[in-house]
Amino acid sequence: MKKRILSMLLIAVMVMSMTACGEKDPEPEQQENSQEDDNDDGEKNTSGEIDIDAPYEEPVKLEITVSMNPAVEYQGDDDVYDNPWTRAYKERFNIEVEPAFVCEDSEHETKLNLAIAERDIPDIFAVNYSQLQQLVEADMVYDLTDIFDQYANDINKSFMEADDWTSYNAATFDGKLYAIPQLDAADMLPQFHNVWIRKDWMEEQNLQAPETIEEMVEMARIFMEEYECTGIATCWHLPGELILISG
Repeated sequence: MKKRILSMLLIAVMVMSMTACGEKDPEPEQQENSQEDDNDDGEKNTSGEIDIDAPYEEPVKLEITVSMNPAVEYQGDDDVYDNPWTRAYKERFNIEVEPAFVCEDSEHETKLNLAIAERDIPDIFAVNYSQLQQLVEADMVYDLTDIFDQYANDINKSFMEADDWTSYNAATFDGKLYAIPQLDAADMLPQFHNVWIRKDWMEEQNLQAPETIEEMVEMARIFMEEYECTGIATCWHLPGELILISG
């Protein structure tokens, strides 16, 4: 039976677990030979440890699920099978990423439920808690405890600590980690958000692009006086002053 990895956020998890998926426990002699073979798959650093940043010598195929907004369009000749992300994995790690299925965001849960029922799941995919519980009970996913402890970097571990390990614990069963929680880093890292401003209004009022919140608020006041609209939009919450202006 082939076990899989869920919701991959760490390249270390992906690289280190591929050789362990889908194998039954071998006999002692076979296990020794298997370990020797596994050691040949990855480059080692000076300390003898496997270098998780080194590319595979032979191409490795990795099945994922792809759910996307139908309004999203790729640039040029790129598509879901060939794009900057898939090319980067191939060039950097010699990993060929292949979608097991492609669907709209609203259909992902249903398609994944069918795959779980048929016991034909991809290598890496995102799940909700109910799906994770089903997979763990069916022994269809890989124990990531040791892999996370050894190969997760300090940033990933700091996210878990900032979350008081709540999300991490939610992905554990009987003390074993079976999925990598996907956390919202909005409160953990500096965030950068786009701002759209009416360029024609800026030119009419001889204004320069604002560099601070105060300058943006002042611009919004001028626009409100001249055009009865702020002329400013963001992909995040507006500052309180702008909400008052536009309200």
